[in-house]
Amino acid sequence: MIDNNSYSSTPRAWFTVSILLMAYVLSFIDLQVLNLLEAPIRVGLGISDTQVSLLMGLPLAIFYTIAGIPLGRVTDYVFQDDMAIRYSIFWIASVITIGAVVLLRMGIKPYREARETLAAWGERQEQTA
Repeated sequence: MIDNNSYSSTPRAWFTVSILLMAYVLSFIDLQVLNLLEAPIRVGLGISDTQVSLLMGLPLAIFYTIAGIPLGRVTDYVFQDDMAIRYSIFWIASVITIGAVVLLRMGIKPYREARETLAAWGERQEQTA
């Protein structure tokens, strides 16, 4: 016999499904951005269409294959209650780290404009005083 009290309420279950759906849609959009930027990436790196397809298709498939099974096992046995929150925080931290690395590689310090704006505001305050 199934105990109905052990399951979440229907609104909470649908809320969880909607959050997971939004995460899936965002990951799909993320993959589509790579497809939209394929031509500039190919020209910028000077690589052929075959090399672009190897960069975009094979590594992603390998990552999903290799990482999916252990992450699924960890989710099943370690932390079931808050797995979506933990994975989302990990994903956000990864995206922020990759963005900072790309900016530093291009020689652009993150938030340089904000610091320059604050410095200019401070100089203007000193001049008016």
